[in-house]
Amino acid sequence: MTVEPESIEKYLQEEKGILWVDIQHPTDVDFAWLSEIFKFHPLALEDASNNRQRPKMENYQSYYFLVLRSPNKTHQHRIDTSQLSAFIGKNYLVTIHKNSAAVFTDMRKRWNESSFNQKMIPFLCYLLMDATVDQYFPLIDSIGDKMEKIDEDMLESQDSNLPREVIMLRKQLLYIRKQLAPMRDAVNLFIRSEEDGGIFTLENMREYFVDIYDHLLRLTEYVDTYRDMLSGSMECYQSTLSNTLNNNMQRLTVITTILATGSVLTGIYGMNLKGMGIASETHLGAYILVLVFLLVSLIEFLIFRKKGWI
Repeated sequence: MTVEPESIEKYLQEEKGILWVDIQHPTDVDFAWLSEIFKFHPLALEDASNNRQRPKMENYQSYYFLVLRSPNKTHQHRIDTSQLSAFIGKNYLVTIHKNSAAVFTDMRKRWNESSFNQKMIPFLCYLLMDATVDQYFPLIDSIGDKMEKIDEDMLESQDSNLPREVIMLRKQLLYIRKQLAPMRDAVNLFIRSEEDGGIFTLENMREYFVDIYDHLLRLTEYVDTYRDMLSGSMECYQSTLSNTLNNNMQRLTVITTILATGSVLTGIYGMNLKGMGIASETHLGAYILVLVFLLVSLIEFLIFRKKGWI
């Protein structure tokens, strides 16, 4: 059920039931109220108000402070993420965020539809983490589709825009990994803290958090694999360009060699000297010169063709 803000302090004193406080677009008044009612540490509240925090988990003995980052709609060459801050106590969960992320819609839906026997704070925390992590799978899949298209384009053409697209995808993957690695560490820290006697007794909830950790491992492996594949695609593209350049240079060299033969012949027979047919009075001299040039050029062409240069 929904409760009024004035009644929250009363519900905090009760052992039964759980309390979820969701604050969207928080103000200084909201943070002052959190400090007064929940007695959160000033440093944790400062981090919650700063939307540039990296994902992390901090243990304040009586509660955990969790920072997650959820992907927003991606632009053409840029990925944006929203910060989700959460204070997790024994009988309460306080979530703070600026954007109305799809994470909370999915989280509320799964909470209402869940058949879990004990709807408690660890389960609510699991839904928050799992819904956030699941937002990355469609993003990774879309990058994988773009990579397949780039590989196909590289085989069919040598578009000059392909290296730019590869570089942008690598930047996106690097940014995603910067979000996933700290979240993986945060989930691992939460599991180890509870195993060492934390705020909750996870009991049969441990497998759920291990599943989130496994999802983060898979996502990280996908990112690392895709980055290696992009590096290979870039090397393949550069190798293709190099081979094309070599083939073109080879053809130009053959053409230059054939034309150079004609230059030598015309240079010799253009000299103003007598003998060896030079400066001959015969009217067939020009025809003979052209015939010799064509014959030598044909021989050179056949030699180059046999070697596979053309």
